Order: sequence, then structure tokens, then C-alpha cells
Amino acid sequence: NEFGALTEIRIDPGDIDATRAAIRAIDPARLGFASQEVRASRLASTDFGGLFLGLSIFIVVAALTLSSMLFVFGIESRGAEIGTMKAMGFTARRLHLQIGGEGAAVALVGSTVGALIGVGYADLVLRALSGIWSGAVASSAITLHLRVPTMILAGVIAWGIAAITIGLSMARLVRLDALDLLRGHGRASRARIRVRWTMGVLVTSVVGAVVVLAMSNSVGAFFGVGSLLLVAGFAASRLLLHRDPRPGTLTLGRLAVRHTTRNAGRSLATIVVLASGTFLIVSVSANQLGVSTTGAGGFDLFVTTSVPVDVDLAVDDDRRRDLVSGLDDATIVSWRVRDGDDASCLNLSVTREPRIYAADPEALAGRFEFVQQIDAPEREWALLHHALPDEAVPAIVDDASAKWTMKKGLGEGYTFIDENGESFEIVIVGTIANSILQGTLVIDQTAFETRFPSNHGFGAFTIQTDDPQRTGERLRFALADHGVVVESATERLVAFNAVQNTYLSIFRALGGVGLLLGTIGLGIVVARNVLERRTSLAQLGILGFTRPMVRRIVLLEHGALLGAGIAIGSVSSVVSVLPVLDRVPVLMLMGLLVAIVANGAFWIWLATRLCVPAGVLEVASDGHVR
Repeated sequence: NEFGALTEIRIDPGDIDATRAAIRAIDPARLGFASQEVRASRLASTDFGGLFLGLSIFIVVAALTLSSMLFVFGIESRGAEIGTMKAMGFTARRLHLQIGGEGAAVALVGSTVGALIGVGYADLVLRALSGIWSGAVASSAITLHLRVPTMILAGVIAWGIAAITIGLSMARLVRLDALDLLRGHGRASRARIRVRWTMGVLVTSVVGAVVVLAMSNSVGAFFGVGSLLLVAGFAASRLLLHRDPRPGTLTLGRLAVRHTTRNAGRSLATIVVLASGTFLIVSVSANQLGVSTTGAGGFDLFVTTSVPVDVDLAVDDDRRRDLVSGLDDATIVSWRVRDGDDASCLNLSVTREPRIYAADPEALAGRFEFVQQIDAPEREWALLHHALPDEAVPAIVDDASAKWTMKKGLGEGYTFIDENGESFEIVIVGTIANSILQGTLVIDQTAFETRFPSNHGFGAFTIQTDDPQRTGERLRFALADHGVVVESATERLVAFNAVQNTYLSIFRALGGVGLLLGTIGLGIVVARNVLERRTSLAQLGILGFTRPMVRRIVLLEHGALLGAGIAIGSVSSVVSVLPVLDRVPVLMLMGLLVAIVANGAFWIWLATRLCVPAGVLEVASDGHVR
């Protein structure tokens, strides 16, 4: 029978000692026994440090950009002081040490405070993962664990970036003549070189987008086209910011646009931050997973049992009818199962020996959507018959499981021990997209029976039926003694998708915060620009411009930067997600963009109100604003 060919073994009394010695010499691993470091395997779970960094990357970038901008503004505001010190004989090294050292000291305090505040931010995110975002961690309990070396490293990195920013700003200023610094001419112009280089980037990006689109219309190709259009938008913005003004009727709008070119680098940085954030948030949202018929393989029910069922429910015979009735209209695939680690996204630990599912490949023909496969004459499920070197067993797995949980690619796999104590390889030969088979190695039933002959019965069934509810009820009753669990294939897929979709929701939320932070930076840019141009704005008053007109110029100038950034990011991101536009939560993203525009407009308005007061149009005889 399936348990072996012998019912008892008799040993000669004279051979007992030798038999005992032989039994002790048996390697347990050859019989399928394996020891596992349980604690180590539990500790080797998902790297949430890297995960949080990825989810918060735009907040990090926006914060670093904002802080760098503030340090640059601080150094530039001391241009006249640096010019005076140069005129008094201070060397470049002395200026770096004194002025740069002051900024570095401030950065050190800020980095220290930021590292401490980061602990609160991490705790807040963890609380959200235990609450509204629990789907990302399969409702696992997560607690905050602080590591002082990590906090120190974060502070050092933040301080280092600030120090580099200060050093670069100082290096640019100390190269200028003292007289230029005293006159406030703190910007060197290299417009001609920038235009040539930028024109090359623009043409290359547009041509590259056309070539990529002509070669392929896949989702990846469209994302590449969108990315190239984003770069082209940056290049076009730089060209516009460096072009010479054209003669014509001077309106408030044209005057505002002309003012954006006064500090082209600052204006371009604003556009890049806003456009990049918009592009990332919208394009990443295209990965939102919905329920598809291909992911369910056309099945309606996914049935598992704790105790294998000896009857093959896929075969309509007397044994099946004696066990359960009413399955005449059902199409069933029976699965042999070797239990192992759950390699689905619901498992946060490292997978060492995944669960094995085995079925007849012909029964799966035409089901599920294949993502990739090895170079072989067989296609799709027929790959399970493909002959591999060293008698390795071919397997097909869910694409997401292979990438993120198993961390395996095509041609890679796992080593198992069969019932004869011999090791063999199960090698991945193909992957399927977003399926109910997530977390398992699917192999041919014949290969399974060869390697595990005593693993009798079937531990899972996938069923296609016209009446899933009635069929499910009959299976629950008939297989109750087998510890049956009947779940909808759709609900199973939704549970798997919830993990990725929750991560996307987190990224959108945190990315939105980063964009809002970027719009605050826009307000700081407005304030800085206005304070630098107090004299020129006051001169507008002499020419007859009223205070409301001056404020309108400032609002239009920086509103143009806000609009350009959002527009470039939105257009390029929409192009990148055209093939999967139906997956994008349009209403939610539109609401987010409206909030970002409104927030940006508020900070522009506030900075304008505060920095263009009534007295800004009163100019003293010496040319300074009173």
C-alpha cells in the first residue's frame, strides 16, 4: 500500500547490536528530517528599515531639498559680508572655516533634533501599520525597536548633505571678486553652455520616447516614455528660463514670466521637485491591483484540507459521488500538496522551503497569465514537462512571490530531500501574474508522486462552478472531517492584493506629504526672491505700479512655477500609465493634486502678503527700501 511493502520486521537476536549501530548511523536528513533555527528564521523577516525608506523617499528628498535651499539662501544672503571680508584680506580657507563653520554648527543641531523627531515619525508610521495600514503586514503585530547606531548614521548623513551644500555655496561665492559681492552680483552666468547641453537633452529625450514607443507598447515601455517626457519637460523648462526676453507690449503676465528667469536655477529646482513628486505618485498608483479573471485562473473556489482527501474530486466516478454529490457542473483541478513555508506576501519571514503544489499540467492549460519563462520549446504549463539537467524538477510560481518573498529568478530554485533521502532541485522555469497560487511551487503531479510516493491524497482543489455558494456548502459538509477550508477565489486574490495595494496607499499618502512639503519650499522661494528684489520692486512703485499690482506680479510669477511643475509631472505620468489607466484611482489622485495646488497657492499668497508690505514701494534717496 502507500505506506510501504512490509507489515513487520523481525531481527535475529544476534544482530540486535549491529542493527542498533546501523540505525544510529542513519543520517536523519536522508529520511526527510531537518533541523531549523526557528529564532533565526523569524528574525530574518522583511527589512522594514529599507521598506520605510522606500515609502518615505519623497519626504526625505523634499526635506533635504528644502533644507539645502535654506542653507544656500543663508549663505547667499551674506554675500556682501563675504565681500567685505575678502576686501579686508581674508583668505578663501579662512572664509570657509568661519562662515561655513557657522552653517555646519547650525546643521549639526538641526540634524540631531531631526534624528530625535524621526523616532516619533517611525512610531507614528508603525502605529498606522498596526491600524489603518495593517493590510501591508498581514495584520501582524509590529513594535518600535530603536538602534542608536542607526539614529547616529541618519544624523551624520543629514549633516553631511548640509555641509556639502554649504561648502558648494561658499566655493561659488569666494571665487567672485569682492566688488561683485559688495554690489550683490552673486550669480555667474553660463547660459550659452547650458542651452547647448539642455537642447541635446531635450532632443535625445523626445527621440528616445518615440523610439521606445515604436519598439514596444508594453506597460514598461510606456513608463519609459513617460520618464523620458519628464526629462524633456525639465529640459524645455530650462531653455525657457534661459531665453532672452523678446520686445513687445509689457503686461503684468509677461513681466511676471520674465521675472522667473532672474534666478533660473532656483526656478528650475522648484519645477523639478513638484514635477518629480507628481510623476512618482501618479505612476506608482498604476500598480494598484484589482481582481482579474486571469489571477483566479477562471476558478470560483479555492479549497484546502488539513487531512488529505484520498478521492480525486476531478474524476467523476462512484468514489466521488459517494463522498459528495452535486459536482456534475463543476470543473475541478485536484492538487497534491507537500506542506512548507508560506511564500506569499502574507508571510513576513524569509522563505526557506516553500509549499509544493502538484497537478496535471493539461488540466491547467489556458489558465492564468504568464509573465516570463525560460527559453524552451515548451510553452506555459507544458514547461512542467521540460527536462532539466541533473533530473531537476521544473516549477512555475507566482511572479510577485518569486521576486519579493522567494527572491528567486528564472533558473533558480530550492533544494529538497525526497523520501529516499536523496536531494534534488526544484527550479523555476516560469512565472504567472498575480494569482491565487501565490506562495507555492507548482510542479507536475507525476514528478511529485515520484519524489514523495507516500504523500497520498489531495490537499487542495480549485473549482470552477456555476453555483459557488451551493458547491461550497456541499464541500464543507462532505469534507468536514478533513479540516476543510472553502474560500472564494476572488476573496483569496483580494487578500493577496491588499498587501501591495496598502503599500501603494502608504506611498501615495507619504508622497503627498512630501509634495506638500515641497510647496512649503515654494513659499520660502517666494519670500527669498521678494526680499532679494526689494529695491527693484520698489522701483516699480516709482514707475506707477500700485502695491496690488506688484503683489499680482509676484503671485503670477511663482504661480507659473507651481503650474509648470504640476503640469509636467501630470502629463508625463498620465502617458506612463496609459495601458493601465483603469487601475489608477483617478478621483483620489485628482483630490490630492487639487490639495497640493491649493496648498502651494496658499504659501505663495502668504509669502507675498508678508514680504510685499506697504512700505516696500517707498524708496529712500540712497536706493534702499525703508
